[in-house]
Amino acid sequence: MIAYHEVPLDTVEAVLSSGLKRSSRGAKGMDGDIIKTDMFLDDKRPKQLEGQGISRDHNIYAYLYLNNQIIDIRTGNGIPLQDFISNSNQAVLKLEIDPQRCYVSDLDTYDSLKKAIEDGDNNAKLEQLAKSYWDKLIPLEEYRPHDILRPEIMITYDILPAQISRCS
Repeated sequence: MIAYHEVPLDTVEAVLSSGLKRSSRGAKGMDGDIIKTDMFLDDKRPKQLEGQGISRDHNIYAYLYLNNQIIDIRTGNGIPLQDFISNSNQAVLKLEIDPQRCYVSDLDTYDSLKKAIEDGDNNAKLEQLAKSYWDKLIPLEEYRPHDILRPEIMITYDILPAQISRCS
């Protein structure tokens, strides 16, 4: 299966020669509120998911590719691949992924939790949102279009250089 991932332009050669590692945060993941949200979610993660290596903090994130379009994580709309590449200010990489080791998360629920953490909402609300987030997680193999409006692929393993190519 194919998915797409963005990396800063100055890291392309390193990624192509060394692969992508789950332990590294991308440019988007360096935001303090994202780090807090990821840590909260991992703390509230069901034990069975933890045992499967699922973690907000230790995954590679990718764009879903369906019907020859990349699903925009901001809107949930499909974008032709060439338009996505042209509009990106980063390098776009094509990833060959194992769908049996990937999941689809719901970014609407994630953003709701992130905002609630930023706003200092009470712990009961935060825990409810975290439970909702994990309950909505779908194995990639089981995902069907429109199951989640704004889907994001969570890749639970390191990606080897042979599974990565740069889009132009």
